[in-house]
Amino acid sequence: MDSRKRVALSCDLSALDVAQRKRRFLLYQLLQVGTVDIVELPDGYAFHVDAVALIAQHVEELAALERRCCPFLTITLRAGTADAQLALEIGGGDGVKEFIAAEFGIRKQPRP
Repeated sequence: MDSRKRVALSCDLSALDVAQRKRRFLLYQLLQVGTVDIVELPDGYAFHVDAVALIAQHVEELAALERRCCPFLTITLRAGTADAQLALEIGGGDGVKEFIAAEFGIRKQPRP
């Protein structure tokens, strides 16, 4: 028997007011436009963003809103260095990786 607690994979958008939901939608659009690479992680994905298209403040704001409406997600920000972009890592427990892939339209690339 699996001893891990099963968590419902459902975002509760009612945790955000109308303005926050609109802002979340806009920030998601910015993330999609500003993402230069998506790296698969064992429990989720890392979205590497172009600092010109999406500033760190926007990524931090999106992470804060996501934590409120989707508490089952593990969200980490990795600051970019001189050679690396800012990365938004989103993951979690069982089924979360598939949830994230569906939410962001991520399709696995076939292996050559």
